[in-house]
Amino acid sequence: MFYFGFGTLGRVLPERARPIARRVLSAIRAIFDRFGITTVRERGYLQRLVIHAYPHAGPPIRTSFAPERQPSDVDIEIATRVLNAWHKASQRNSAVPIHSVDDVWDGLARHYHGELLTILQKKDPSGLAEYLCNMSRHGATVGIIQGATQFRKMSTSRHYRNWIGLVILDRLVALAEMVGVLRVENPEQGRWGENLYEDIDELIGKLQAKLGIEITLPEIEGCLFGIDSKSGRLHFHDLIALYAACRIRAITNQRKTASICEIGGGVGRVTYYCAKFGIGNYVVYDLPLVNVLQGYFLIRAMPEARVVLYGEEMPAEEHAIRILPGWVLADSPPKAFDLVLNQDSFPEIDRSTVRQYLREISRTTRSHFLSINHEAASPTAASGFRHLVVADVVEEVGGFERLYRFPCWVRTGYVEELYRVL
Repeated sequence: MFYFGFGTLGRVLPERARPIARRVLSAIRAIFDRFGITTVRERGYLQRLVIHAYPHAGPPIRTSFAPERQPSDVDIEIATRVLNAWHKASQRNSAVPIHSVDDVWDGLARHYHGELLTILQKKDPSGLAEYLCNMSRHGATVGIIQGATQFRKMSTSRHYRNWIGLVILDRLVALAEMVGVLRVENPEQGRWGENLYEDIDELIGKLQAKLGIEITLPEIEGCLFGIDSKSGRLHFHDLIALYAACRIRAITNQRKTASICEIGGGVGRVTYYCAKFGIGNYVVYDLPLVNVLQGYFLIRAMPEARVVLYGEEMPAEEHAIRILPGWVLADSPPKAFDLVLNQDSFPEIDRSTVRQYLREISRTTRSHFLSINHEAASPTAASGFRHLVVADVVEEVGGFERLYRFPCWVRTGYVEELYRVL
């Protein structure tokens, strides 16, 4: 095991040498990632991710990758739709940019999105379907669901797989505590260090009975890593998304007619779970390239749902899931949404764009803005961009009243805040 980082080194090196040192350390980290080597620093990071105590040996966890998928005619048909939507969005995007070039997503685009962009530009539905069937092992999902780096590392390191499995189980237990199927442990008295050893199959069964839905997703994402159960495979982001969907259902008083907007939607997991709860009037605004992932995932995972992509005709019925580029939010009518969600997104976007989004949220939302984000305010190694604190930008923009603020149940270091739109 090795330990290295830029913190101490950066303080002792001359200013001129620091950019070179950053590049050298980045290259070393890339080599370690390629061969599945876990550093001492990384082990400490993984340990900090675990919320619950485990005083004994780690609980038994079964993990696996989903099998690699070959595209079917259905996959190619969906790929054709998302390809057409992306080209329509790209034509307008040149005139109406949504992001600046100074945030985390600019760095991800430069380093990881090239392969998918090439496929999209070639207008090749079969090639796109093959990519999307197994997108969890490719660059476009870095920072979204799994990505090439994590896939490679988990493929080569059993130790790393074990840690990730433990983190996923930890989030499952936290979600069970949040909905009340497990009692919260108390270090001062009573039960302590036991929840993480609950039987996974029984825990999932209790959660599904409590929530009234199946919490495991259909197996449509090839190469995605997760913990195994009799009900199916669970990924880290399944539980993060299910938590957000539970909060949306509670805030909207379980109204199936509620109109929900999400800015920055991952691959669409919150949308999926909300639809399972019966909330089918849902709009996701994101980057056009991420819309490709979202459109494919939601159409493939919910063939019975009405999913509308950019440039497609909106159905006459009120309930539909729409996947749209971020700039289209400005075209929405006033007070169109009951609730807007942003989860694990705004801190990574440049300040001017977040201010723009918040002004649009204030204009288009009848009731609430729900933010589930971290407040680390840490700089990124590549560009020096410093993550934003959502509460600070909300205060700058104005027009919101915070109703509550508390730690996120399922993610240490994340804060859930609910704002009323004034």
